[in-house]
Amino acid sequence: MNNTKQLLIQFIQDGIIQFGLFADHSPIKFNLDMLPAFPNTLNIVAEQLLSVNDLSSLEQIIVPRNTLPLGVLLSHKSDIPLVYSDFTGGTPKNFIGAFDVGHPTILVVNLLTHATPIDTIVNSSKKVGLNIVKVLAILRTKKPPDSIETMALIEFNEAIDELLNIDALTDGQATAIRNYLYKP
Repeated sequence: MNNTKQLLIQFIQDGIIQFGLFADHSPIKFNLDMLPAFPNTLNIVAEQLLSVNDLSSLEQIIVPRNTLPLGVLLSHKSDIPLVYSDFTGGTPKNFIGAFDVGHPTILVVNLLTHATPIDTIVNSSKKVGLNIVKVLAILRTKKPPDSIETMALIEFNEAIDELLNIDALTDGQATAIRNYLYKP
């Protein structure tokens, strides 16, 4: 079984990804903020992110507050300094951590969607001297604008097929999720 499939199964078992009909009428819920409640899963995510990304040219990691536990673990495992921020309205505020101006930085987020304000985050970070050159996510539902290189551990559109293949989703659920996530 490949790493993505194993991680998807673990996310479902841990309740990090849930299927159903929720209060907002969505057929799926991503609870990536709960990841720290499952230290083994958090460690697997960090290991997989590091195994598929060469961070050797990067000198800093920046994360929003909701990704801080993963950021700390990645920083510890890679020995790359960490900066974090409140991302109020998509704009980073109150940067916390020591950082070098102009050095190549990677932004790590839980979830990338078409609505993730990557350009706003990159431009706001530049104003304080953080040079974000790449964005890394645990999960991506839609690709944001191509203004910067992005990479996701799990591409959810492809993951839906994986989940169908292992009978973790029915055809009806898969259709409902695709309609919710990918239809305009």
